[in-house]
Amino acid sequence: MRVGKNPLCHASVRPSGPCAQRDGREISLNFAKFRDISRTFPFAGKARRAFSAGWDFSFLSLLEKETAGGGPGRRGEPRGGARSPAAPGFRDGVKTYNDLYLDLRHTLKAGGVEDYNLEAKLLIGAAAGKTREELIRDMRLYALGDVEEKVAELTRRRLAGEPVAYVLGEWEFMGLPFTVDKSVLIPRPDTELLAGLAIRLLRARVGSEVRVLDLCTGTGCVGISIAKLVASCRVVLVDNSPGAVRLARENVLRNNVSRNTICVNADVRRDPPMLLGKFDLIVCNPPYVPTGEIQTLDRGVRDFEPRAALDGGRDGLDLYRAIIPNWTGILKENGCALFECGEEQAGKIQEMLKSAGFKSTAAYPDPAGTLRVVAGVI
Repeated sequence: MRVGKNPLCHASVRPSGPCAQRDGREISLNFAKFRDISRTFPFAGKARRAFSAGWDFSFLSLLEKETAGGGPGRRGEPRGGARSPAAPGFRDGVKTYNDLYLDLRHTLKAGGVEDYNLEAKLLIGAAAGKTREELIRDMRLYALGDVEEKVAELTRRRLAGEPVAYVLGEWEFMGLPFTVDKSVLIPRPDTELLAGLAIRLLRARVGSEVRVLDLCTGTGCVGISIAKLVASCRVVLVDNSPGAVRLARENVLRNNVSRNTICVNADVRRDPPMLLGKFDLIVCNPPYVPTGEIQTLDRGVRDFEPRAALDGGRDGLDLYRAIIPNWTGILKENGCALFECGEEQAGKIQEMLKSAGFKSTAAYPDPAGTLRVVAGVI
């Protein structure tokens, strides 16, 4: 059997061509490392004798993980002492993706990152241009030359407090991918309640085409999720931030909903543009954090996310006072409005809706029990 046929042999004959050379660099495994492993683990000697038989040695990544520990109680952690908080404490020499992962998870944990296991995979995947599934598949392969530098830069930003979604440049909402940057809030799991209720209402209207207005759209995550999951609707995304409108348009294209979704730059504090027409449903996730509570927010939110998308005024209700009397007038008869809100705000918003002529209102809790969404039918 030709040596070049075995991708695990460091002395393998590399195929020709640029793509083949890239693959050769990525998958070659130092045989000396395998020899050291066999001394530590007796059963690895049998695997070494079977080396020329072409067996699958995918289990070697597990052995490498076992030998990477620095002593009892630290199995799988990188060797060495304290890590610099500015960048990962990478070991010398060429590294596999598994090496990068073990080092990075240790660095993130030491830096106080709560979900260090997941974020280590996300950051390495972003640096390498791999999905999470591809990264798991390729853990035993060697990383390309510039991946380590990219990982170091992403890690520096994360340890400086920047939210991981901004570091990655994207985040998931309702199972869909959304591009994010510092011009918009990062989509939250709490807001999936708002989108989910809207989708349930719209799916109940079988056979009818409905128009949906998403106010304070930000990334467009709520309106785009509706457009993607309810094909019969037509969605208009509205925001007064040019950066948010630009990003919402990008996400419309990214999620392939341009056929039934448009973006409009308009100020929700003013009367709606006349050409918008009438709508069956309004969804809105406005800024609702009271001004005095901004400084108490988590550092990643307070220092990196746009204040204009957080600050709802003295009591957090300024935008509701502007939107409910001015924009609900473009609802059709029996139309519905859904608003996300903060703690202890639902009752006051229900009162505003009743004062604006809504026939009925209701409030819905999130998984933590907080009344998170207020609904009204006009």
